[in-house]
Amino acid sequence: MISFKKYLLISIKAILLLVLFAVAFYGFISVALAIDKRSDFLTSLPDISRIKEKSLPAATLVYDRNGNLIYEIYGDQRRYLAFANEIPSLTKNAFVAIEDRDFWHHKGFSIPAILRAAKSNVESQKIIQGGSTITQQLVKNLILGNQNSLERKIKEAILAFRLEQVLSKDEIITFYLNQVSFGGNIYGVKTAAKVYFGKELSDLTVGENAVLAAILEAPSYYYPYGPHRQELLERKNLVLKKMLEQGYIKKIDYDYARDEPIHFQENKKVIKFPYFVMYVREELFRRYGRERVENGGLKVFTTIDPQKQKFAEESINKHIDYLLSHQAENAALVAADPQTGQILAMVGGIDYNHSKVNVALSFRQPGSAFKPIVYLVAFEEGYAPDTAVLDVSRDFGGGYIPQNFDGVNHGWTLIKYALGNSYNVSAVQTIKKVGVEEVLQKAKEMGLENLDDRFDYGCSLALGSASVRLLDMVQVYAVLANYGQKINLMPFIKIENQKGEIIDDFTRPEKEKVAEEKAASAINDILSNNNNRAAVFGWYNDLVLSKPAAAKTGTTNEFRDAWTIGYTPNLVCGVWVGNNDNRPMDRIAGALGAAPIWHDFMEESLKGLPQKEFKKSDLKPKDFSHYSIY
Repeated sequence: MISFKKYLLISIKAILLLVLFAVAFYGFISVALAIDKRSDFLTSLPDISRIKEKSLPAATLVYDRNGNLIYEIYGDQRRYLAFANEIPSLTKNAFVAIEDRDFWHHKGFSIPAILRAAKSNVESQKIIQGGSTITQQLVKNLILGNQNSLERKIKEAILAFRLEQVLSKDEIITFYLNQVSFGGNIYGVKTAAKVYFGKELSDLTVGENAVLAAILEAPSYYYPYGPHRQELLERKNLVLKKMLEQGYIKKIDYDYARDEPIHFQENKKVIKFPYFVMYVREELFRRYGRERVENGGLKVFTTIDPQKQKFAEESINKHIDYLLSHQAENAALVAADPQTGQILAMVGGIDYNHSKVNVALSFRQPGSAFKPIVYLVAFEEGYAPDTAVLDVSRDFGGGYIPQNFDGVNHGWTLIKYALGNSYNVSAVQTIKKVGVEEVLQKAKEMGLENLDDRFDYGCSLALGSASVRLLDMVQVYAVLANYGQKINLMPFIKIENQKGEIIDDFTRPEKEKVAEEKAASAINDILSNNNNRAAVFGWYNDLVLSKPAAAKTGTTNEFRDAWTIGYTPNLVCGVWVGNNDNRPMDRIAGALGAAPIWHDFMEESLKGLPQKEFKKSDLKPKDFSHYSIY
């Protein structure tokens, strides 16, 4: 047990030594700064003249079309950068009060701080307080690292002094508060406010500011979701006491904040629109590289429409029980504005937690949903909706003998009825006439770019034997809605850098003519006229809306895939129903499984859009040879 007298002598000696050391240290720095700049020691110091240009790793923030944050992408450090004017004085002073009370007055390092730390350490007979200023900590964290040596401490002090000549106090405290860790992968005070309290910095209470400042001494120990929350709240009161003593808050504020209940946000991350944001994430990686996306602090404004996304999810959920009762366990939906190419809704599956596979981006056979491409080529080659086509099953080569869904040969029928009623034999007869290669090329031009020229699809291509993505099929039908003009579907409106400068603007999309207007208009005429499909689908079916719309269904062999894709001039939507593992469903065709979902989504979504009529087609057969196909 140390006697009081002995303890007093030790304390006095220690303080005197520290004073002498501090004076010597201050003198050393003054002398060192006066040394010829060619000195090896000084010239070996890092150049901080361009410190303002140094960027911190920052999360990329993803927003919906209304500017609401829906996702964030980051690497090891989750950080939202805050500008100086975003950080209130109350927040800055909470950190200054507990971390560096002389911050606003010193020149980079503080002799009083060193003495106070020494006194506290001697009194406690252990190291409980450091003497580094906020500026020194910034230098250590940004430039020098954590190596513990006298040489590093000297460099730290010199660079801190220099840094104060380069940056203002406000710039230093802002840089510091953006850089520090708040536990886990949470970096920067703005991030901590968002994660722990779900607030902007300007909305934090006095007590909440004190909590954030309290974390910094030991972020792992005082992590709000760890076992030491009570100790964190006790240290919060210490911060408040310091703020009161240093005049940053009044007694009334102190009394209230000391007893203020602190409510931490639930530590649970819920992803909004998960299939869409993961698609966006991969698109960003592809365009800008993973490193820039995870650490570059981009602001990504996407095209997703929360209201239409809600309609999409509700439309699928409404029909889940029916689908499950017929051994169909999944569904997907993509909707877009054909006039801008903006993707408005994307549901890649019924439950993201159950399956993260985005079926909207998976390759499935489209069945009869492919047929409009075949007839589009026929119309461009001189045929027309009133051209007669022979619908009689036969061997089209190599033993390929297609059958109609109803098992009936319909003989001579007009193309408008063959397409409207989705007769299989007529489509095969037509692709045989116009050429598989021509149809394959047209499909690729319209958006099915994955189709392989080396693969021999044969005439079965007319019935959707090639595997395609739902997203790409929506692209194809968007071309029809645009009368042959292709605007690439896009999930982005604009992308900004950390400074708020636009680096990519997608609001002026390029248009490419990939089909003849009259041919596309003729397809629209056929698919929007219920008379053309009544023989098979009946007069009352889910392809008819309260506003003019064109639509086509598709069903693959053994009912493995069911599709409906339809559109108006200002909205296109595709729906797929099936099983991820390609198991057959219980006789669910496109008209029964996908069409009801499509119908409900379109009706809800079109309520807020002006009614637009399709242009009427006057396409006639080119000449006598184009009056029939056989």
